[in-house]
Amino acid sequence: MSRGEQLTRRLVFLLLLPLALEPSAHAQLITLGSDHLTIQDASDATRVDIGPRVIAQGEEIRVLGSGYSIQNLINDAAVDASASKPYRIVLGPGVYTLTAGLVMKPWVSLAGSGQEATVLKSGVAIGNLVSGADNMSLTDMTIENAGGSGTTTAILNDAASPRLTRITAIASGLIEQYGVRNTGSSSPTMTDVEVVVSGQGSIYGVYNQGGSPMMTDVTVTITGSNTNFGIHNTSSSPVMTNVRSTVSGGVSIWAVRNSDSSPEMTGVTAIASGASFTGYAVENLESSPIMTNVTANCSGGVVCYGVLNGSSSSPTMTGVAVAVSDGDTNIGISNTASSSPAMTRVFVTASGGNAATALFNGFLSVPEIKDSVINAENGATNIGIDGIDADARIYNTVVIGGVANDDAGNQCHEVYDDTPASVGC
Repeated sequence: MSRGEQLTRRLVFLLLLPLALEPSAHAQLITLGSDHLTIQDASDATRVDIGPRVIAQGEEIRVLGSGYSIQNLINDAAVDASASKPYRIVLGPGVYTLTAGLVMKPWVSLAGSGQEATVLKSGVAIGNLVSGADNMSLTDMTIENAGGSGTTTAILNDAASPRLTRITAIASGLIEQYGVRNTGSSSPTMTDVEVVVSGQGSIYGVYNQGGSPMMTDVTVTITGSNTNFGIHNTSSSPVMTNVRSTVSGGVSIWAVRNSDSSPEMTGVTAIASGASFTGYAVENLESSPIMTNVTANCSGGVVCYGVLNGSSSSPTMTGVAVAVSDGDTNIGISNTASSSPAMTRVFVTASGGNAATALFNGFLSVPEIKDSVINAENGATNIGIDGIDADARIYNTVVIGGVANDDAGNQCHEVYDDTPASVGC
């Protein structure tokens, strides 16, 4: 038996094997050509270009090595892909070097053989290495875009909401870099995703513009020399669960920045360190996120913020641990004008520097604080709480470092410093 006959018999066997599990309406006839595969069903035929190291199995196409146009496979499979006939292209172990961005299609998914085993990598300067689509998934691979002198993105979802599962997204470059960029009201589902971005200019690990992405077990690591954002949410409402964002170096850095956004943040760890100017673990600008069991740490810089609640931001903060240190000015939580967060079981430590302030409340900031510890220590000057408006409510809270600018009067109850003697009431 010739090699071609052996391959034909193997393909027909593999292709027909899963059909017993399908309704008869989906029965297909498979014809193997010298360089392509034709899948014929009751309505039409689909041609899939293949080679000797490509195996088609039902509606799954397996690529066993590099040297084939993944884009052509995607385009060919997309001809008749639908909700009732989704295709899945599986890439075997290896490095697949791309010379053009890969554009996904609805109902055609792409899977690798593991994040360390299968790598899609840019071979030339490519703006967007992989562009997602609705109703498809990217799984079990690393997507690495080394980029060039322009904007560099590992994964772009523009008005598209794919599923990203067990994906490593890496981007580096000179001007503007994105690990995962979700724009145009994209709402992808991101599960077990690692993002690593480095370079110069502006750096974004995960950028969410519009939409409501689902982010679960996501890790972001950012290093750069200028402006760095671990996770940037703008006009977006992501659900962030067990997410860790670590940003180091740069001039101004943000581990998590929410702008006009209302994310749900549960089990989120935000770490900003080593900024030469300003560092923010979490910044909320006109945003009122729900922050539950969040850790926000900042170290270094001229000014270091654990959580900055900007104008008109009123987050709900429960079980939040904040630590700031090693900056010239260290501010644990800063509530600027008209920011009125609800804080329960919040533990804040500001340490060192010329000024350590655990909690700052600006003009018309009227937070409610319950069952918390507010601590400023080891700075040239230490202030536990700076600014208590007459309408503020503070209950059962330990304040270490004293209170300044207290206008609360009798609105302050059961607040103690470390003596413990009543302060500010």
